[in-house]
Amino acid sequence: MNIKPTMRDVRVVLNSLNCGYETTGEHYNDQRVAGGRIKFFSNDNIRTHHMIDMENRLQMLFPGEVFKVEKYLGKAYTCKWKDEDWGFEG
Repeated sequence: MNIKPTMRDVRVVLNSLNCGYETTGEHYNDQRVAGGRIKFFSNDNIRTHHMIDMENRLQMLFPGEVFKVEKYLGKAYTCKWKDEDWGFEG
């Protein structure tokens, strides 16, 4: 059984990037069979290069998973992951 990422892991990565993890608010976990999603809100604007760094660091913490972090709407962000075998399109 693989361990799946949680919001706590996302906050640890944000803290390591000095992105103001303490300004993250509500979050939702959506764990699926081949992957999952964490949707969270932040009062800080997380820049694109920080999102790429987040993907890389989460991948180091959870080998075998592929991560994609993107801005959703307004102050919302999503952190998606899938099993390496499934991957992301594009």
